[in-house]
Amino acid sequence: MRGYLSFLLVLVGSFILAGMLSLYRSPPDLSGALSAERAYGLEMNVKEAALECLREGASEGFSDYSGSHDIRECVHCPDNACVPPSPMDPFPPNACEPIACSKCFRESEARAAAVSGAASCLSLLEAHEFDPDFSEDFASPVLESSLRPDPLSKNGLSLDKVRFREDFKFEIRSERFGMGIEAAVPGGFAVAID
Repeated sequence: MRGYLSFLLVLVGSFILAGMLSLYRSPPDLSGALSAERAYGLEMNVKEAALECLREGASEGFSDYSGSHDIRECVHCPDNACVPPSPMDPFPPNACEPIACSKCFRESEARAAAVSGAASCLSLLEAHEFDPDFSEDFASPVLESSLRPDPLSKNGLSLDKVRFREDFKFEIRSERFGMGIEAAVPGGFAVAID
């Protein structure tokens, strides 16, 4: 009886051992999980790059505009009602100098320059290759900017923040892995400019 019991224990042990060896010979396929993790990491990198691009582009656009325009030139175009002088009245009450008036610093134009700089930087982001196995496709951003009083700046204003008025959507696709992710920076998200 002891021999029979030993034989059964060895037989059961060999089945358990064979089952464990088969598990070690064929590890689970983790390629799907790894490609999903790569796609998620890429999504986070794209969002971070988009926000940094938004900040840098807006700051550069505003700086370029502010550097080439001066609020002191606005005295040449009172109430933004620039009327060129006529031969009949060479000095009308709201006469202006068109060249000087074109260099007048206007808040609306400064905000538009910041938005234009941010949008152009975001369009350059689409040309960047983040990962050779993935491609990115970006929607057009809808942006707005705001200014704040700054007595130390040349024109008395500086760029405060830029924000997405609508969701900034993008898609990450990989033909190699047969997957695609749609992601977005939510509308209303603002980036403060230092």
